[in-house]
Amino acid sequence: MAFIECGRGHMYDPEVHSICPYCNAGRDTGARAAVSVLADNKTLPPIQAQRGKSATESGATLPPRGYGISVTDDNKTVGQLKHSLGFDPVVGWLVCTDGPDRGKSYDLKGRINSIGRSAKMDVCISGDLTISSENHAKLAYAEKGDAFHIIPADNRNVIYVNGDSVYAPTQLSAHDRIVFGDTVLLFVPLCGAAFRWDKREEDATE
Repeated sequence: MAFIECGRGHMYDPEVHSICPYCNAGRDTGARAAVSVLADNKTLPPIQAQRGKSATESGATLPPRGYGISVTDDNKTVGQLKHSLGFDPVVGWLVCTDGPDRGKSYDLKGRINSIGRSAKMDVCISGDLTISSENHAKLAYAEKGDAFHIIPADNRNVIYVNGDSVYAPTQLSAHDRIVFGDTVLLFVPLCGAAFRWDKREEDATE
């Protein structure tokens, strides 16, 4: 009998194992098709399952690379600044200059910051009902190059930066104006050429 390939590239005999024995540690579910199963119980064929998917042993997807995050032993993500400094430092702020929450400011941490109305979000803009409850957008800080990017998190949400619509990760500059729904936010970076958390004040004065 010819072997088949599972979604992670393992070869196995489908007459002996109903699913890949390497991925599932010998567990049989009766499913004989070489597919990968997502968290919402939807299946993908092997080639599609391998595109853009990186999984831990527990099946959780790994965070994207390049935005100052790491993974702990229990698969929880933490910012690299928090990992190296022992605390989660502020790297900048969003200040609401117009909208229901006008006058409020929001801390940005040295990692990927989620933005939405829910209290579970890193940046909780609770007063604007035109903003999605969760993950309307994300704002990422990359320690390398002190780069900040605004990342649309849902294709249904329109984001504007300085009046231009944004549909892909876009680098921010100081005092850029970001519009979510009825809310206007001013971006104020802390980290950059003048200040970095990995340098002490005494180092800067030498």
